[in-house]
Amino acid sequence: MVKLDDVEPTACKLAVQTAWSLVLMIASVDIFQYWIYTQTLPTYGDFDEWVRILGQTDAEVFLSPHMLEPILGAYVLADRLLAHRLLREINNTIVKYNPMSCIDPDRAVAAITYAFENIAAERPILQFLVDDFCQHCRTPATGKLFSGFERRLEEMPSAFGRRVRRRLENVDARPKSGFCYREHLSCTAICDYRHTSWDVERQFLTFGPAGKINHSQACMP
Repeated sequence: MVKLDDVEPTACKLAVQTAWSLVLMIASVDIFQYWIYTQTLPTYGDFDEWVRILGQTDAEVFLSPHMLEPILGAYVLADRLLAHRLLREINNTIVKYNPMSCIDPDRAVAAITYAFENIAAERPILQFLVDDFCQHCRTPATGKLFSGFERRLEEMPSAFGRRVRRRLENVDARPKSGFCYREHLSCTAICDYRHTSWDVERQFLTFGPAGKINHSQACMP
């Protein structure tokens, strides 16, 4: 019998990551299959239905990245399969709510890392995760960054960290409520909010003028 103490920490961590990747893949397929049969998704806050889709028994697990990660996994799967409608619905399901408000900042590392490693840099969902994280990274009573903020930020992808620092520098000048993170059907859709614009050369994201929807935020039907 092999004891846990005899296993190298790196090997143990790799085994855990591999097991969780398999769980995530299965959960993502379950979401895709649910959408295939129903052509709809439950709201992000409908925990009972998400429990049923993912085969979980304890709805409390969804007050953690364990709900956000499978949904992001389904987003990645929809993107790979060119299922544009599902891609749009998953994006809009997430941005309608504030998932980071239910996640302990110390436990958000896995979900954010997965998103930034698997989703194209220009997609609005990434900037939503950044802005939602920034909105909930301060202690309400003091307005100061939560304890261990810098340490946790170092554990996340560098691209996420750069966006967070840039966002925190302009937190008062750019309120999250003034921007749209939804995937639209086309660039001609009507939306009065400001939308993301990705500069490929500089690898830099900005928000354009109100009402203008850029290609990075318009998902084909």
